[in-house]
Amino acid sequence: MKMRNKVLIIIAVIVGVVGIFIAVAPWIYLEPLHFSVENCDNRIHNVTVEIFNSKGKCIFNESYTLDPEEETESDSITKQEGEYTLRVTLDHNLTKEYKAMVGTGYTTVTISLYWDFYQGDPRCYPIYIGQAVY
Repeated sequence: MKMRNKVLIIIAVIVGVVGIFIAVAPWIYLEPLHFSVENCDNRIHNVTVEIFNSKGKCIFNESYTLDPEEETESDSITKQEGEYTLRVTLDHNLTKEYKAMVGTGYTTVTISLYWDFYQGDPRCYPIYIGQAVY
């Protein structure tokens, strides 16, 4: 009988540890939302990045002045799962919005200013925003 009790206790402990791991694992591996901004142009640009949660509350608002070919990266912004709206304003007059997800793995949003997608094509993008999800 004592051997059976030991086996049941060991099984209960294993089940408990696995249960705790399943509950905590998403938070361990969940990468926080953050972004990078790259100025691909040959002129200085000012860019403002605002981030809003799903309720429309602004949780981040910073402006950057980037020299030609300069890049900057934000600190971690949030690990809270959900959809976030990034509003990027270039030189105080051109604005683009992008929906980003937290909880889908990799959550770095890349913002490129005057990105020449086709390498020499005159139709470069003043603001290009993307997020790799995997």
